[in-house]
Amino acid sequence: MRAQSTVAVAGIVGLALAMAACDDAESDQDAAPPPAATTEPESTEEPPDDGTATTDDDAILAGDRQITIEVVEHPEMILLVDGEGRLGPSPGPDDFDTFVLVPSGEDTHMIRTAVPDESGEPACMGIDNSGTSSLTVLAAACDAGRDGQLFTIEDIEDGGYAISNNSAYLQLSTQSGDLIAEELGHSRLDTTFTFTDEGEAPAAPGE
Repeated sequence: MRAQSTVAVAGIVGLALAMAACDDAESDQDAAPPPAATTEPESTEEPPDDGTATTDDDAILAGDRQITIEVVEHPEMILLVDGEGRLGPSPGPDDFDTFVLVPSGEDTHMIRTAVPDESGEPACMGIDNSGTSSLTVLAAACDAGRDGQLFTIEDIEDGGYAISNNSAYLQLSTQSGDLIAEELGHSRLDTTFTFTDEGEAPAAPGE
């Protein structure tokens, strides 16, 4: 009888030890830290240039970009060449509303159309002083030796640019609304411009 009791007690003790071992194993599993989360490295690849991003004005003034020219005082207006070859303001857009500012000479630029005209060549803006009451700006064959096609582009403190040729500034006429070139004298500058990047400038003729 005592032998049976001893066996029973031993069995109970063994079962208790086995259950305790299982509890310890489960506790160890519960205490184990979760696996570290893996993170994807941040991409350093820049989005492709679609021509609409803001570009440093230095690239524009270097002739590397084609642009539209907006009138600061009339945000709805851009400059374009009309059917008579005259540069003027318009709500746009049009075939001839993009330009390239081509450095030419010291601190001057030629304002060249980005799109060729019917001759297959781009045109350049130039002052027309053929005797009319007001100087106007007309498109003509590009000629870096023609003084009327060399414009000075001045950065104005309020963020716009003034465009002039031999002290005659491009202004919107207060009478007609047309674009004219006039010496300011004692008058203040009423018309300034900003440039919007429209993508890489097309190759110049012969390039």
